[in-house]
Amino acid sequence: MSDAPLRVLLSDPVPGLHGQSRYVWQLARRLHAAGHAVFVATARAAARDPAVRAAPFPTLAGFHFAHGADVLGRLDDVRRFRSHIRELRPDIVHLSHSQDHWAAAVANALLGHPARLLRTRHIARPVRDSRSNRLLLGRWTDLQIAVCESLRASLAAHRAIHSERVAAVHNGVDTETFRPDAGSRARTREELGYSDSDFVLGIAARLWRYKRHDLLLHAVARARATCPNLHLLVIGDGPDGAALEGLARELGIADVVRFQGPVAQPRMPDFHRALDAGVLPSSTETSSFSVKEHMATALPVIVSDADGLPEIVTHCREGLVFRSGQLEPLALALCTLAGNPRLRARLGAAARERARREFSVETFLERTLACYRLALSLPPSHDLPDQCRALG
Repeated sequence: MSDAPLRVLLSDPVPGLHGQSRYVWQLARRLHAAGHAVFVATARAAARDPAVRAAPFPTLAGFHFAHGADVLGRLDDVRRFRSHIRELRPDIVHLSHSQDHWAAAVANALLGHPARLLRTRHIARPVRDSRSNRLLLGRWTDLQIAVCESLRASLAAHRAIHSERVAAVHNGVDTETFRPDAGSRARTREELGYSDSDFVLGIAARLWRYKRHDLLLHAVARARATCPNLHLLVIGDGPDGAALEGLARELGIADVVRFQGPVAQPRMPDFHRALDAGVLPSSTETSSFSVKEHMATALPVIVSDADGLPEIVTHCREGLVFRSGQLEPLALALCTLAGNPRLRARLGAAARERARREFSVETFLERTLACYRLALSLPPSHDLPDQCRALG
């Protein structure tokens, strides 16, 4: 396929939904910087966001991104997508959630499928086998991007989806912004009150139950007896914040657990550098930005074996991988890294090398553009035989 600039219409259906929204805006900015024409459809509330208003490319505000009983909102979203697709003539319409996927797919179909439709799948949630999904996924979607290989395999096995029209592309991070810096590390540790002898473990994740902060707090309590220098820095906010702070007090570890709250993105590299290791014990996780940021900062990372995490961290190479939901292995991993600075250095160096090689924003953009070119080179999905017609 030609390397000519593309016209790409992206959408951010759930502003502020952390990883998904970040994915859209990072991709939009990188596409724009590479010379492609980019447009981002946003919800009405996002129009007031200073970051949205400052975007160097057109933003298309006013969408409801409605679902459920809001029939009028859904119809209006279809109308808006239809108008934008007709006027902007995008080569690619790239969606990230069910609300925008349905509205854009209907609009594109009403216009005779002038654009190729792609959907990125961020969450390891089962896809319902229904007539409507067979239409949406088998006929109206030209390619799906899964953010990890395990999710790609799951989607490819679904009988409503053409297996050759699913690709895996991990999210990417800026490995130059997230890099080791001794001066930044010293300043930030002093700011946070950590000494050189403290072992500081960090988690940067939404305070939701599936991230398993509760398991991590229990592991810190278990490990503290043999690792008295262990400290935990919790970055982020969310609905479980108050309960987790209460649990830390109940476990008697409130003095070594710091709930930092959300940190502005420009300061995140400093906070990563202040750490000695990263951790993410999620019960479900596909392609974590924070784990890759830890790795780019040359930190070893402790992760569970849920979903796509073992694709990012190889056990005993870039970090330690434990069985999801298991307290003792997690506590042992904490103590292993806390007591072995030479191991941390070796794993951290390998982690940064892996992040630069496989999880940089440059690699992410290159692989996403390859998916766009692939979608444009394949026959339109609506012209394919309906492989699901006989399924009833």
